[in-house]
Amino acid sequence: MSDGALEASEVADLLASLTEKSLVVYDATTGRCSLLWMVREYAREALAAEGEAGAVRRRHRESFLRMAEEAAEALQGPGQADWLRRLDQDHDNLVAALEHCAGSADGAEPGLRIACSLWRYWEVRGLFAEGVRRVEEFLARPESAGDAALRARALNILGNLRFRRGEYAQAQAAYVESLEIRHRLGDQHGIARLLSNLGAVHNDLGDFTTAEALLTDAAAAARSLGDRAGEAGDLHNLGLALYRQRRFSEAAQRFLEADQILRELGGGATHLYVLQMLGALELESGRVDAAEARFREMLAAARDLGARHPVLYGLYGMAHVALRQGAPERAALLHGAAAALHAALESPMDPAQSREVEAALAALREELGGARFEAAWSHGRQLGFHEALDIALEERRELPSRAGAGSNPSNGGCGVPGPLPYWCRFP
Repeated sequence: MSDGALEASEVADLLASLTEKSLVVYDATTGRCSLLWMVREYAREALAAEGEAGAVRRRHRESFLRMAEEAAEALQGPGQADWLRRLDQDHDNLVAALEHCAGSADGAEPGLRIACSLWRYWEVRGLFAEGVRRVEEFLARPESAGDAALRARALNILGNLRFRRGEYAQAQAAYVESLEIRHRLGDQHGIARLLSNLGAVHNDLGDFTTAEALLTDAAAAARSLGDRAGEAGDLHNLGLALYRQRRFSEAAQRFLEADQILRELGGGATHLYVLQMLGALELESGRVDAAEARFREMLAAARDLGARHPVLYGLYGMAHVALRQGAPERAALLHGAAAALHAALESPMDPAQSREVEAALAALREELGGARFEAAWSHGRQLGFHEALDIALEERRELPSRAGAGSNPSNGGCGVPGPLPYWCRFP
């Protein structure tokens, strides 16, 4: 078997025979086979004794490298949900392939390719720390400098993952190094994406003039290159910069343009963030029901994708909706659930976000009283991910109006300075 000469029909017959002998376990739900632990250990020892372990590990590595690279393309299209589930199922195999690359003299290049291919999976699943560790591990190897285009791609991805963790200085350094390589290579697509990413960094740091200039150039470049997904992401980022400056009409135009493009492309994770910001703009205009519809669409799509990071922003959005609808305890509960998810994802808020959340929590605490607020918020903190998502999506119940509710349609009558501009950026 070491020469890999089995035909597909022979593999199926062999698996059927091993299953009948209880040496292989077949899962009818997933259609996948797995070895019992004792059988796996015996096989590993037998391969080592025959001197074939290295060859088998290399074939395993190459197989999952091909899978990861196929997934990287599919994760940008309408098949994203199916591929996320498939990557979940093969997570241990992918980790094993990365570990083999890390321990092999010739592993830097395939390891970096696998890591670059998995970054969207890590992002959607909120596995930022794992992604940073893997990409940095292979970038640190001297051999990684051999393929300039691959190194530039890996640096950009490292910047994305660092950015998600709120590590702006490290993210910016990675983006700048990647941009320098892209300029040397004359890679116009890569340059456009990096302009957008650097614009996002300046956005979070409050340098809106620089952010707007970079993002406007990035969107124009993507449009000229026919990169519709890139253009949509740049429009989203530009909308965020305009929103932060309270230029809501201009921001809405950019988000709606991005929404149209992404619907035509089949949606995906980036579309979730666009929907969240369209909901925030509806809240700014006092259209609570329209905002709720946007947040519900976003959260339902996130549930279908299994996308954990976008749910964070949907929980905050639905907390604002609950407050406007006269349900402060529900709002406090959803804030608690969002805080727990923030901690689990290791994705901190930027300073502006943090101030806005603290203002919202202080207003809720004052309205509910300390004991009621703490009970609701603590309950939210204890919810599991799926339970919190189910509560956020449950149908609204009729609630009695409270004194002062609606007295200020822009902030729910509770002193909170408008909705929270929770931010995410296209890679």
